[in-house]
Amino acid sequence: MPEASVLDKIVSANEANLYFKHAYYGSPGSGKTCLASHAPGALLIDTEHGALSLRNHPELANVRVFPVGEFDDLTRIFWELKDDTKYPEIETIIIDSFSELQKRAMDEDLKKSSVIDRKKDPYLPIGKDYQKTQSSCVDS
Repeated sequence: MPEASVLDKIVSANEANLYFKHAYYGSPGSGKTCLASHAPGALLIDTEHGALSLRNHPELANVRVFPVGEFDDLTRIFWELKDDTKYPEIETIIIDSFSELQKRAMDEDLKKSSVIDRKKDPYLPIGKDYQKTQSSCVDS
């Protein structure tokens, strides 16, 4: 069977996968959360109470907010959202902030590993802890 042409991957704009990622960087209070929340069908996954900043912007009053208590909350909501027929109104997912999310993941990983190994300091990560946390953040 002849090999498929790379040109067979050409599709119309309506058929193209139009998902993309953005990262906003700036000082606290510079407007990153508000800027991202203007995206269509926004869902703010709030790890550090960034939703408070939306209260100063009446046009953002209806942005949906999911407050993250534990890192596992994030895994659960992403599995729920994977079925895009269940929540068709959600078009954009905002994580505010990924840095705080990583800190929470690290804290939970350290807590769990210190229960298994009583000699382990639950407040002092070592190299393999960083690798485990990075893996859990990326794989979730």
